Amino acid sequence: LTMISLQLEQLITTLKDENLKLTLPFGVGMHHAGLQQHERSIVERLFVQKKIQVMVATATLAWGINMPAHLVVVKGTEYYDGKTHKYIDFPVTDVLQMIGRAGRPQFDDSAVAVIYVQDIKKNFYKRFLYEPFPVESSLLMALPNHVNAEIYAGTIASEQHVMEYIANTYLYRRLFANPSYYGIVDTTPEALTQFLVEVVDNCIEELVLSNCIIINEDEQSLISAPLGAIASVYYLNHKTVRFFASCLTPTATVEELIKVLADCPEYDEIPVRHNEDQINGHLQQIMPLKLPVDAALDSSHTKAFLLLEAHLSHIKLMTDYITDQRSMLDQCFRILNAMLDISILHKWLSTALSVIILMQMIAQAVWHTDHPLLVVPHFSEEIIERIGTDLTIPILKNHFGLDKANIEQARKKAIKKLLDMTVIDEFQATEAVDTLLKWPILQPRKCVLCDTNQVFEIDYLQDERWPKYITAESDMLYRMLFTVELIGPYKFETNAFCPRFHKEKTAGWIVIIGEKDTGELLCCKKLSITGSKQLSIPFRMPKRLGRHIFTTFIMSDSYIGIDQEYNLHCDIVEKKVSDNSIL
Repeated sequence: LTMISLQLEQLITTLKDENLKLTLPFGVGMHHAGLQQHERSIVERLFVQKKIQVMVATATLAWGINMPAHLVVVKGTEYYDGKTHKYIDFPVTDVLQMIGRAGRPQFDDSAVAVIYVQDIKKNFYKRFLYEPFPVESSLLMALPNHVNAEIYAGTIASEQHVMEYIANTYLYRRLFANPSYYGIVDTTPEALTQFLVEVVDNCIEELVLSNCIIINEDEQSLISAPLGAIASVYYLNHKTVRFFASCLTPTATVEELIKVLADCPEYDEIPVRHNEDQINGHLQQIMPLKLPVDAALDSSHTKAFLLLEAHLSHIKLMTDYITDQRSMLDQCFRILNAMLDISILHKWLSTALSVIILMQMIAQAVWHTDHPLLVVPHFSEEIIERIGTDLTIPILKNHFGLDKANIEQARKKAIKKLLDMTVIDEFQATEAVDTLLKWPILQPRKCVLCDTNQVFEIDYLQDERWPKYITAESDMLYRMLFTVELIGPYKFETNAFCPRFHKEKTAGWIVIIGEKDTGELLCCKKLSITGSKQLSIPFRMPKRLGRHIFTTFIMSDSYIGIDQEYNLHCDIVEKKVSDNSIL
């Protein structure tokens, strides 16, 4: 350690990681994804400035950060893979990148890299380090996903196009240069060509099984199916949309969707380290949702399920689990958007609403069964009891006058009211009120329903006891037009306020029109709203005649407790046939 004690003590007071606090005084720093950003920055700065001499880091350091050293020690070339339940080797490119950190430009004339390996692997690594090592292709494992994306984009339209696509890849070059690596015994040109034909056939068969593409038997052309489009748009494995198509149901609950999300193939690679099955067993005991009795505790999907529950329940996790949790949450919104699109595809109203609620839960790190005011910092069950258990965020904002024009004056009054009503201090009350100000409130304005011939004004605040029915024709395309306006000082903010989510998220809104009685979803539109916006929502009236109550749901994909719904009462009559129609 080459820094004065006072400087070190000042730095240590800013750290939260107990292990880092312990090792820094001895001149040893640690660097891994479980540290907070400012902790990693401190360690990096101290090492670069030579104030600490030793850095203990994970393998990812070699790829992510440029901090060379005179001596690099690679302590082992294996890691535990929970999926196969054994130790497997690091990719050779990772090892090469690690030892490449040895040598500091402008400081060293030489550098030292030490690799600890088992005896049986010593010759392999000697050859790898001192001789050129061929780079092979991994395209075969991911070929169906690439082909699916190209079919959706329109660049591949037949099996011949797939063959031409492969012919322009690195795989094609290496296949002929090193066929044994790809499991080909017969290396004649005819055998290699037959191998490629089988690869193409298997690829097409996989995509057909996943309902991602449709084969036009007449023309032998390949057409992208809706599930294929969803997989391509959200960068998902074709097996994921196949899994959703088989597991999602018309009335899936939020709890069922959490299990479906955790079990999807996107989370196959979540690491399960040695002995983590015991940690998973302990976590399972304290979680609100229980796994099946026969659930494998050393499964990646079991761990994903527990990590998601821990996020929603604010369970404190160990460092490695925090890293894995962030990795899991990074992917969840694109996966949930795919779930939502599949629900829309099947016209499942209940499931679509449950998916959106799950999005809100993850963004705000709460359960949908929690009181909506628990998202406000420093609000506990006891404080909510004092304020009023029947309040929601929109009602509380109105109660404090935070939806009025004079925000600053209302803010001061709201802080004073909170101090009078609760036991929180002034700093906590200020933070709570500032959070309420950031919470958006969406106010719908004038609303009309129209077709090609007529326009109906809709009173969305009408008394449900005496509803006014609008006469509409069956199986006709209608359009609902209405204006919505965000209220508050942050109405032009595009990023959602998600203090418990680890990264920035764009705020989105989802408008759904459906019929609760039948569970049918008529239309869904995703959009972003800043300030005010006029919305146009097209939907087709059902063919069933008689009186119907359609509900318009205006929901956020980031905020919980501010969803709105308005009823549209329609009396559907037989579709009129125009005079010039041919009967």
